[in-house]
Amino acid sequence: MKKILSVLVMILLASASMAQVSSVRSPEEGPITPVMLDEEFVCPSGAVFSQVFGSYDNGYFSQAGEPGDLVADDYAATAPFNMIRVWGGDYFGCSMNDTEAFDVFIWNGNPSTGGVLVFSGSLTGATSLVGTTPWGPTNHYQIDIPLETTITQLNGWIGITRKGATCSEGFAWTVYSGGNVLQRLSNTWVVTSSNVLLCLGNVEGEPPASVPLSDWALALGMILMAGFLLVRLHRVA
Repeated sequence: MKKILSVLVMILLASASMAQVSSVRSPEEGPITPVMLDEEFVCPSGAVFSQVFGSYDNGYFSQAGEPGDLVADDYAATAPFNMIRVWGGDYFGCSMNDTEAFDVFIWNGNPSTGGVLVFSGSLTGATSLVGTTPWGPTNHYQIDIPLETTITQLNGWIGITRKGATCSEGFAWTVYSGGNVLQRLSNTWVVTSSNVLLCLGNVEGEPPASVPLSDWALALGMILMAGFLLVRLHRVA
């Protein structure tokens, strides 16, 4: 009888352990400060949006072809931008090269509640090793991705996914607790309580483009100028 009870207890414990699987796909790191090789989590000079922290506590998988294939977060930029900077790890032996391929998406609102896609591109990011974590061990990278165009959507959501990797799961975008990051799992958006580490800025030597004026604004300006000239001419006459 005691043996039967012991077996039942073991089965119940195993079932409870299996039921505690996270609703998001992540390496489940816990709070850590990585071993740093250089200044870490620093936005480029002149950044128009900065969301960085002194450490991080997790990463969400964002790799094409895997269950967790896309991660997105909201932003509020102070000016147009043409590059993004993120951080991530090559978890479970998924090594990163000097350059990596990423798909980048920008929406004018929350993509899980009807936000409209205003930009998408298959782009190349330059990676630089900034540290390691005690899990794996896992290398930790800073990744700069030029967007090859200027984005004038100052408030929106931005998402990235690594593509073309030869190993499974792999890339996870670094996050810190306290936000509303979305992760797409098997085509379903899952809301988390984290912030991605993210900078928006401009490639050095390429100042941000001015926000273009609409046709009606230009026409109104010309009408006002013409009216002003007519008044001046009338007074002279």
